Amino acid sequence: MPLLATVALVSLPACMSHCDNGNGNGEGTLSDVTPPAIARLDISPRLLTGGDPALIEATVLDFETGVASVRALLIYPDNRQTLINLVPTGTVGNYRAVFVVDWNGVSGDLLIQLFADDQAGNSSFLEMNARIAGSPPPPPFADVSSDRT
Repeated sequence: MPLLATVALVSLPACMSHCDNGNGNGEGTLSDVTPPAIARLDISPRLLTGGDPALIEATVLDFETGVASVRALLIYPDNRQTLINLVPTGTVGNYRAVFVVDWNGVSGDLLIQLFADDQAGNSSFLEMNARIAGSPPPPPFADVSSDRT
């Protein structure tokens, strides 16, 4: 019997801090208060080119209620934003999306912000930069093809 009492005392405080009914008496079901874990965020190719497709891949896990959504906010060098949804690949925790790089300016960085939500409403965030190869800047000199006399 003393072993049962010890187990009950150890498990009761754990449930009191996570039970969803909020009365503190250990009744109710356990609720998910842990956000999804973002284990990996990657983009390929590493050097992006305007008009070309690119692939975003992420590994996101949530062992309590499961992953509800994974989204990437793309912020271009001129601060334009595009939100894309990553879809499961069929392998546990892996998500991906293909997008076309919408850029024709000079070289700069694309900021990728990844947001992951679980079924309980908890959220995680991770960001990375990717380099965009842009068009060359205009020449700094006036047109020299004019008539020289």
